[in-house]
Amino acid sequence: MSGPHVFGDGRVGLWVVNPGNLPDRLNTIKAFANGMITDVFMPQSSYPTDMNLLRSNGLNAHLWTVPGALSEQAYAAQVLSNINRLAPGAVELNIEVEDQLLGPYVRTVLGALRFARPSYRFRVNIAPYKASFLPGDLIIKAPHLYLAEQTYYGDMSRVSEGEALMDMLDAGVPLPKCSLCYGAAMPLPGQVARVPSLPTLFYNDRLVRKLRRGIIFQDDLMVEMGML
Repeated sequence: MSGPHVFGDGRVGLWVVNPGNLPDRLNTIKAFANGMITDVFMPQSSYPTDMNLLRSNGLNAHLWTVPGALSEQAYAAQVLSNINRLAPGAVELNIEVEDQLLGPYVRTVLGALRFARPSYRFRVNIAPYKASFLPGDLIIKAPHLYLAEQTYYGDMSRVSEGEALMDMLDAGVPLPKCSLCYGAAMPLPGQVARVPSLPTLFYNDRLVRKLRRGIIFQDDLMVEMGML
């Protein structure tokens, strides 16, 4: 696969929500934008067979996780258990807690994860404009630790990609550690219907440019928009 590692240039990931849909979507995931998607992030409900299916089809298999209502210690333990069970190449930590709790929560989780897995690659995935609440010293200095910021709000309304990137840079995060988390679809104002919200990749049905790096949320939304 292109790119030095999963969170670097030339590597674009996709979140899969329901592992049961993976077999039927695998070929379209591989074909999207002339093979732009190199890495697939599976939920913790996945099985080792799902990860093996991805790898046998030339895709890198990883894990995405959310803490829900778990404490820092319980969340870290759950992540480590799933690493042992699924053997993902890397893990995305989608941590969305109250602003004043975000820094301490992330610091405690990462401390527990690093104690057990000192050289494993993790990426913290946060809501828009939250980078300043993170423990900057960890994000900036820790090796094998990366940051992704979402380009959408909770209802999937679009956030400027440029502003999301600047939010991370303003917090002191080096550009090579930054990624964007792209929403595949956004709501029309005042309507239930949605429209595609990935940055334009095609012009007159011709692929103009692939995304440089980052993660796409998520496969069901791409199917809804006719992209998969």
